[in-house]
Amino acid sequence: MATSNKLLLGLLITVLLFVTVLMSIGKYHGIGSHINIDFDEDIEAPAAPAPPPAPEAPAAPEPAE
Repeated sequence: MATSNKLLLGLLITVLLFVTVLMSIGKYHGIGSHINIDFDEDIEAPAAPAPPPAPEAPAAPEPAE
């Protein structure tokens, strides 16, 4: 097995072990168990703010005589 493959395999095992330990700690301390989301409720978005008033058009120039 090449050296780079060994390093990648070691990194993969290390990451998997780290994630497993974090998940175990989270379960032990009950992290996330207090979250209660009710997906049956309708979520209403807040109303959009009113648009700003349109600027007045400049007055038309008077015709020259």
